[in-house]
Amino acid sequence: MKIRNKYKNSIYEIIEENDDIENLTEGGKFYRVWKDGEFQLYEVPIVQKDGSIILPKDTLSNISEEVESNIDIKSTDYKKWDKFWNNHSVTQYIIKGGFEIIDEKE
Repeated sequence: MKIRNKYKNSIYEIIEENDDIENLTEGGKFYRVWKDGEFQLYEVPIVQKDGSIILPKDTLSNISEEVESNIDIKSTDYKKWDKFWNNHSVTQYIIKGGFEIIDEKE
């Protein structure tokens, strides 16, 4: 089953320091917000009390247009980005406000 975010700018990519992935309550946490995306799932996700869903990083099919981030690195500073990604990893995605199931026939 494929799903997408119901509302624009509602996909949160959660990024953790590699040393702290085992304990997600400690260490530096970062996020990026994306306008649109699609995810491939094998079962209907559990909806949290606030209406959001949490998805493993390996369910991502595609994502487009970063709209917000708390990472203070310019998009053209490739050396800083390389250093950042050497020490950090995407751990999950959160879709806030709902999702839609994509008709496979579209």
